[in-house]
Amino acid sequence: MREEILNEIVSGLNLPPAIARKLLEKYLETLPKDIEQLKEKVSQEDFPAAAKMAHSIKGASGNLRVAKIFELASELEQILKAVREVNKEKADAMIAELDEIMKKLA
Repeated sequence: MREEILNEIVSGLNLPPAIARKLLEKYLETLPKDIEQLKEKVSQEDFPAAAKMAHSIKGASGNLRVAKIFELASELEQILKAVREVNKEKADAMIAELDEIMKKLA
């Protein structure tokens, strides 16, 4: 999975493999912290802050062509923005899925 993403970065952003690898490593270094903060905000029911965290994860993932995390973060952001209708169980399940994908990348 990691190599596929690296190839996407190289071809999609037209970068040398060494630079693409450094970008991916930095992303993977910060992603666990971001997901942890997202979990915290959802558990505290601070949905506006959680939506901002999801947006941040979505942006970083989109920039690096990490499609599955981008899609999940995008959907999660939309759920969290609908503050009156937040389905906490669905948000928690999506965060758990983000966590699993992140672990596969690490």
